[in-house]
This record gives sequence, C-alpha cells and structure tokens, in this order.
Amino acid sequence: MEDGSSSASCFRRFTECFLSASLTDEKVKAYLSLHPQVLDEFVSESISAETVEKWLKRKHNIEEDDSTPKHVTRYQNSDMQGMVHELNSHIEKRMDIGGNTQLLLYELSAIIRVATKADGFALYFLGECNNSLCMFTPPRIKDGQPELVPVGPVQLGTTVSAHVAKSRKTLLVEDILGDERFPKGTGLESGTRIKSVLCLPIVTVLGDLIGILELYRNWGNETFHLSHQEVNPKCSSEHIHFIQVSRGLAKQTELNDFLLDVSKTYFDNIVAIDSLLENIMIYAKNLVNADRCALFQVDQKNNELYSDLFDIGEEHEGKPVFKKTKEIRFSIEKGIAGQVARTGEVLNIPDAYADPRFNREVDLYTGYTTRNILCMPIVSRGSVIGVVQMVNKLSGSAFSKTDENNFKMFAVFCALALHCANMYHRIRHSECIYRVTMEKLSYHSVCTAEEWKNLMDCKLPPQLCRDIELFHFDISPYEDFWPAIFVYMIHQCCGLGCFDLEKLCRFTMSVKKNYRRVPYHNWKHAITVAHCMYAILQHNHRIFTDIE
Repeated sequence: MEDGSSSASCFRRFTECFLSASLTDEKVKAYLSLHPQVLDEFVSESISAETVEKWLKRKHNIEEDDSTPKHVTRYQNSDMQGMVHELNSHIEKRMDIGGNTQLLLYELSAIIRVATKADGFALYFLGECNNSLCMFTPPRIKDGQPELVPVGPVQLGTTVSAHVAKSRKTLLVEDILGDERFPKGTGLESGTRIKSVLCLPIVTVLGDLIGILELYRNWGNETFHLSHQEVNPKCSSEHIHFIQVSRGLAKQTELNDFLLDVSKTYFDNIVAIDSLLENIMIYAKNLVNADRCALFQVDQKNNELYSDLFDIGEEHEGKPVFKKTKEIRFSIEKGIAGQVARTGEVLNIPDAYADPRFNREVDLYTGYTTRNILCMPIVSRGSVIGVVQMVNKLSGSAFSKTDENNFKMFAVFCALALHCANMYHRIRHSECIYRVTMEKLSYHSVCTAEEWKNLMDCKLPPQLCRDIELFHFDISPYEDFWPAIFVYMIHQCCGLGCFDLEKLCRFTMSVKKNYRRVPYHNWKHAITVAHCMYAILQHNHRIFTDIE
C-alpha cells in the first residue's frame, strides 16, 4: 500500500509538472527516467494495447539490421498471400533484365526472412554431382562474385538442410537442440543460439531441386508456426521456371537456326565421314557446354563399339581439336557407352566414380578426371547406330534435364546424318564392287586372238553356201560353221567392204562367247533368227531398201 501511495503521489506530481507552463521535453524525459514506475502506470491506464503494439513494431524496425534490403520492410505487416504475389512481381522484373537466379533467390530469401520475422536464414544450393550442399554467400562488394561454400553431403541424420534436401519436403522444427534427428543441428556457427527452424525445399515444376532455404529463430523468441509455410518459395521458384521457359521460347528461333546450320554442315560433308563425325562432336560440345566429347559407332555384327577420332582437349582458332588415331574397339557389354548402346536409354551420371559401370582405367591411362557424364544413343530405324558421350559440364555441377532435352533433339539430326552417310558409303562400296566385277566380266567376255583369227581363215564349203540361200535350211548339223555362216551372210547382204573383217570376226566371236547355255535364247537361236532375216532380205530386193 505504501508503494501504491508513493506511486500515486508521483503520478500527481507528474501531472502537475505536465500542466506547468515551464514544462519541456527534456524535463519530461528526465523525470520519467528517474521515475519509470510513473510511465508504467500511465501506459497501463491510458494507452491502448494497439498503440503499444505499434510502438513495439516501430522499435523493431529501427533496430533492424542495416544489411536488410530496404525494399523488404514493406512485407513485414503484409498477409502471406499478398506478399507472395508481390514477390512474384519482383521476380518477374528482375528476370526480365537478366537477373542471376541464385542471387535472385537470395534476395527472395531475405524478403521471406523479414516476412516470417526470422532472426536469420541460410540459402543452400546443390554442389557437384548433386550429392552435397553448398551455402550461398552474396558478394560483399557491388561488382563482386557470390560464393558457394561446401557444408556437407546430402543425407539423413546430420543437419536440417541435408534432411530436407534428401526428403524434398518442408520441415518445421520447434526445438532443434532437442531433436535427435539432427545431431549437427543447422551446422551454422550461430547454431547454439538457434531454437526453432523452418526449412523449405526450392523445387521447380519439373521436380528438380534448386536449393534449400533455412529460416531460424533464436532462443527467447516465439517458434515458427504452420502459417509461415505459406511463404514456401516453391511458388516463386515456379514463377522463375516459367519466366525461364518464356525466355527459352524466345531463344527457340536461335536454336532452330543452329540446327539448320548443323544439317547443312552434315550434308555438305557427307562424303567425308571423318569430317561429319568431327562436326557432330563440335556441335554436341557447344550445345551442352561440355569439356570433352566422344562418339562411338556400333558394329552390330561383332557387338562392338569403335572409334578412331578423339577429343584431346585442345583448341585451334577457337575450335576443338580432334585427333585421328588407331581405331579402338571394345565390347558392347562394357562401360557406360556400352550400356547406352545395349538399352538405347539416356544416362545422366552426376558422379562417374560413384557409378560401378564407369571404367576408371581410362582416367588412369589418360590422366584426365571424369566428374560427370551425359551419354546419348543415336537411333536410326529402331536400332542404335552410335553413342555420343559428353564428359564434365563446364558451367554447373552436372548435366541438367535441359541438357538432356536439347541433346535428344540434337541426336535426331545426328542419326539422320549418320544414316545418310552410312547409306552413301555403302552405295559407293557397291559401286566399286560393281566396277571391278564388270571389269572382270569384260575381260573374260572378249574372245581370244586365236578364236577371231581362226574365223578369219575359215572357208565355207560350196554346197553349204548354196544351202544357206534356202528358206528351209537347217543349221543344226553345221555347229562348227555357225560363226562363219553369220560372217558370210553379212558379206552377202552388205558387201565385203562394209565392215572391217577383223572387227567383224572379233564381234561375232565375242557375241558367241557371251551367250548363255539356256534352252531358247542361245547361240543357235541367234544364228537361226539371223538366217531367217537373211533369207527374207535376199529374196525381196525390191521390197526393202538397203538401209532396211
């Protein structure tokens, strides 16, 4: 009671002082600092709870860290749905001017941190081979570059962020120190002060994990609740995805022009198979931004893959250099390329050394380190005719789904070009065989000198010459004289000087040699028909002209 009467008297003195004409701001502040109980009584009796809440929010805004972007403070008092709408608008503006996706997500995370009244946050992206996490550190200066600091593998039983990266599900932990699932807590340096954690996976529409957003509140503050999950950055990541798709559609014309150039190059160089294969490898490397490339053709008869053109990792005048060496062959049952050739399926391997199908002997032999592989079949008419293997993504930790999709479309052009090239070379090979065969045939189908000389010296008996003039003459008994009978009929019809005798004899004996021994269209039939025409012409001089 004594304290109460003392407070009342203080309050009366404060009121009297307040009504005094000599009252100043400094006097009021000095008095209240000496008598804080007066302020407590005044606030509790005269000030509404809404006003006190406004004072607290104002004080919180003043004490906010200077590193917090100015444009994020407007989200503190917004409802979650309205805030998400504004976030997407902000993302769209930044993406339209070509914003960096990782830096943009960091800015988004900073806004979400303020909106959820979190004490801090950490943004993680997948590391090499997509099996580890790296914490994103923004640039410290305006033109600086952001950094990705490795923090650990993606697995259960370690940290909250690793758990969410593995499960890809939002996780709310009210007491991180008391949760046995996370022996390493958040893994952050400030982990001992952290009590509540809200961890959100950032996933695209296609289901690809982009990153992990980890929000936390320290001891002494209220823990996160379910409503905070409404700001899950999935909606914003989808917005980023759709904007990137729109940007990709705008580049589709460029890609079409690129593929037309590829086709033109292929068919201009279809005669030179090595040049064709080299162009395929160059375009494939540029398409997916790979460090090395290999192209193997399939030998279906021997179930082998073979190649004699290799990417040595050097450049000349801005173009990759490919070295032609002794052909290497290996079984289709071995290696990643063999697996693709057998199954016809695309293989995207983020960690080559973790895959038992990878042959490490190649790296040991060459001294090259293979991190990741994208292997694509080249299919023609339902069968695999080749395999293109991309090694080590230059920009990024591994080959993406976008690389796979672009490569699949590119593989169609590869298949068309290789099929046409193989068809062309088979035709050329057949032509060569045909020419050799015809040369052999022409050599063996020409009569010998002895044959045509004997014909030149052959003389028909007088009786046979008279019988030839008859319609019913039968040539069967005179087989040895058939060539001479033909020469005799030519001379009788056209004259002795119409044809050179040697050429006529060569022609006659060559025709005889090329006739096949068949039942009807044979050498005897030819002489019989010739005699029939001879008899008609000889007995009808006034009907047919010399030319006829």
